Amino acid sequence: MMDVTDEFAAIVPRCQANNSRMAVVCYEVATNATIRKTLLAQIRFTSNIQRHIRCPSREVKGRSLRDVLNAYFEGNNSARGYVLDDQGALRHHMAVFINGKPIADRDRLTDAVPADATIDVMQALSGG
Repeated sequence: MMDVTDEFAAIVPRCQANNSRMAVVCYEVATNATIRKTLLAQIRFTSNIQRHIRCPSREVKGRSLRDVLNAYFEGNNSARGYVLDDQGALRHHMAVFINGKPIADRDRLTDAVPADATIDVMQALSGG
């Protein structure tokens, strides 16, 4: 019978192989020696935003856009303030897309985020 260490070592090559995907696959070893697979949403900010504020791409957990943004902005209040207003709503000059589709709820940020989603944050364009 394999112990937890052997079981984990057996999946490491698969974990490394999946790193080329947009979503990063994380493997966790549960206490009962079974392995769970957790997909994380990737959040990306355009280079234009990064000229103003430090916000590198990261993978975070969350079921709603609010959850994902809260996890991302934890410890990065300057980025939070650039993207969200004082009420926690998306600022008017910002646009967010989940898997290439614009979000519907700019105020409460309740849009669902699939486990392996790609979230793109960019400045909204206006004018003609």
